[in-house]
Amino acid sequence: MDRKFRGVSARGNRIQISFMYEDERCREIIPLDPTPKNMKEAHEIRQMILTQIKLGSFDYGKQFPNSPKAMKYGKNIADKITIEERLNEWLRLNQKRLQLSTMRDYVSAINCHLIPQFGHLYLSELTTTDVRNWISRQNISNKRINNILIPLRAIYEDAYEEEIITKNPLRRIKSLNVVTREPNPFTDTEINAILNQLKGNDRNLIQFAFETGLRTSELVGLYWEDIDFEQKRIYVRRAIVRNKVKEPKTRSGIRTVDLSQDAINALKGQKEISRLSIENVFFDTKNKVRLDDQKIRKRIWKPALIEANVTYREPYQTRHTFASKQLSSGKPVLWVSTQMGHSNPIMTTSKYARWIK
Repeated sequence: MDRKFRGVSARGNRIQISFMYEDERCREIIPLDPTPKNMKEAHEIRQMILTQIKLGSFDYGKQFPNSPKAMKYGKNIADKITIEERLNEWLRLNQKRLQLSTMRDYVSAINCHLIPQFGHLYLSELTTTDVRNWISRQNISNKRINNILIPLRAIYEDAYEEEIITKNPLRRIKSLNVVTREPNPFTDTEINAILNQLKGNDRNLIQFAFETGLRTSELVGLYWEDIDFEQKRIYVRRAIVRNKVKEPKTRSGIRTVDLSQDAINALKGQKEISRLSIENVFFDTKNKVRLDDQKIRKRIWKPALIEANVTYREPYQTRHTFASKQLSSGKPVLWVSTQMGHSNPIMTTSKYARWIK
């Protein structure tokens, strides 16, 4: 260090200046040859920095934009971080916390929508108007738009909490209204008409769905080891979503379900079909592999309703049909709630109030 220019020293063919900032010793390189003239200039730069630090006006990122400390101390960090960088970091941090199927949805939302539209912008550049304009151009459901915006909302809320930004443009963007699917159960006549169009594995599957109220993911996740013929019950322990085994949707989803005689008959018929099959009770009989919701909807459910001349409703309505029938017949709300895997009877009551005697 040159005694004449305190805090200034030669480092090879460059000059290093040293100073204290935020109780930390900082050393930065000035890209000048260490000649006496340049050493004096570097000393003047250091003195200017010390003055700015004293006055509280020093901007680390502006003075040393390529320094690793610029991100730590820079006053305009939001001008240096792109939305793409922040979204990718959010994915990395959440990949072990989220379910695989949920993570896939977020990866799709980020790579197919958010990065192509906003990824090139710095955090400081996004405006509420930008997001509103994007929403107005979308030809997808309100629910999908809300889900796509979840990662964007998350990174901006984090940036606000970390004081990287002073305003969060997403806070003025309200979630869009989503119309919940109202129960529209099938009548006994409709059920019979649908089942009459099916046979074998397909008929057993749909009949069992009507008789138990299981979700589609729970139906395809049912193993023979989960069935207790003697006690006339099954144990719902898993769901299969996009060919990945996971726990049911909620903790209450892990449950015991009582079986009607029609449900037992469907299982007995299925037992004859699946003697040499995989461990799943219901499966793709053509390829001897697991079913999934798309195969069920496209290859089994939709054609059966067309042939039966029954007004189309999604397969989830088999679940609503089970609940409404049980409540209409006088079964206790608590029993129905437990069978359905609801977290509490209030959920059952609010959804199916008009069928409760």
